[in-house]
Amino acid sequence: MDGRAPTGYHNNGDGTFTDITFEAGLNDTSNTRGGLLWGDYDNDGDLDLYEVNVDSKNRLYRNNGSEKHFLIVKTVGVESNRDGIGARIRMVAGSLSQIREVSGGGGSQVSLSAHFGVGVHTVIDSLIITWPSDSVDVHTNVAVDQRILAIEGATIVRESPLYISIIQNSVLTKFIDIYISSTAELLETPLTQIVVGSGAPDTIPLGTLASQTYKGSYVFTTSGTCSLFVHILNDYGIPKDTIKVFNVQLIEPQSGGMLVSYDEKLQIVVPPGAVTESTYFTCVPLSQQQPSDLIQDKFLGVAYQLGPTKRSFMKDLTIVFYLDDYDLTEEAKNKLGIYKQSGDKWISIESYLNIENYSVSAKVKELGIYRLGYGETEPQASVPKQYELFQNYPNPFNPNTVIKYDLPNPGHVKLTIYNILGQKVITLIDQYQGAGHKVVSWGGKDNRQKEVSSGVYFCRLEVNGYVETRKMILIK
Repeated sequence: MDGRAPTGYHNNGDGTFTDITFEAGLNDTSNTRGGLLWGDYDNDGDLDLYEVNVDSKNRLYRNNGSEKHFLIVKTVGVESNRDGIGARIRMVAGSLSQIREVSGGGGSQVSLSAHFGVGVHTVIDSLIITWPSDSVDVHTNVAVDQRILAIEGATIVRESPLYISIIQNSVLTKFIDIYISSTAELLETPLTQIVVGSGAPDTIPLGTLASQTYKGSYVFTTSGTCSLFVHILNDYGIPKDTIKVFNVQLIEPQSGGMLVSYDEKLQIVVPPGAVTESTYFTCVPLSQQQPSDLIQDKFLGVAYQLGPTKRSFMKDLTIVFYLDDYDLTEEAKNKLGIYKQSGDKWISIESYLNIENYSVSAKVKELGIYRLGYGETEPQASVPKQYELFQNYPNPFNPNTVIKYDLPNPGHVKLTIYNILGQKVITLIDQYQGAGHKVVSWGGKDNRQKEVSSGVYFCRLEVNGYVETRKMILIK
């Protein structure tokens, strides 16, 4: 695309539209966009927007929705094509009338499901589907707030969700159990495969635990992004494919390390000595969850299942949520905190707001399910008692390492990497910073963004007369 920002309009439901380009954060002209994709990524009933950029990171805009009702229709052709592409669907609820056409997209990919915003109506009077074969189906008194399958020439059925759970062994952390369940009858055992990193697909045999509930096991042998593919065939003979993506990282006790979530919005920092043996850490994003004690708009983004759970660590771990992709007011930003799931409730934990790297962090002694939420009080601004440059970790590293330092007072900070000859490799920080605990990562590249060779490097911190140097080893 030509780099111009797209324009976003809100449908007011009365035949008029309101320009919400700025409110939606779509007014950035600095990126060259490769396309826009619409789909319900968090399965909460409304469409979310994924922006593909050429010159910068892709962006996911989550639709926070409202208390109004919806209907999602997936067409299944019989005489027409299998996905019902080209079908025209008219929804009538009271005085409200909407028309959708099932399309694969025009320039950008869109969901094959038709989404209807039903507003305050609690029932749909009629759903009229004109198929590519010219046949017409009419369905009346359709309930709202559900996903349905509309089968050509037949009835409509509620689309049953597929549940996938990943349970990591808390002691032998390379082992995970995978549970798959469906509320609808399946014609056969689901076909399940997993791909880790750039490796080949591994098929996971499943055994039947109970009616429509299956279990399989897998053993990690490497770190990377895991893509879990599940293919099912329901009792109507309709196939459905589901993909669950998560990250896994092997961390050694001597060097420590970090694990970044697949969407790069969360990071777990594991200091050296936190574990006593080689340990696999996992970060699994979960679908949108409704807590019992906080309403939905008190949360930001999705929850993450962090493992291994049910074990204590020798040193505190640090969980960091990055806020770069969120357009927040100062008031909202200052009330963000990290919450941990405990039973059916979410418990606020002590959190710290870092203005410089736009993040919220917390130190934890155990892992579990965590997410960002809004509290009534502002997160604490933690101020250390003395200047300190900590040893990087992991160390040795390849190619990423984490560098932490403490500033008891504000000042101009210079954080520089040198090679063994004393030549400057890259300046990581050269700016004024406020007091606090600071974290920065280095990916083994110089100022020209070229990868450096294996060897010994030195990290030097200079601020307010304080100078400290740490030795780092890069191994490839």
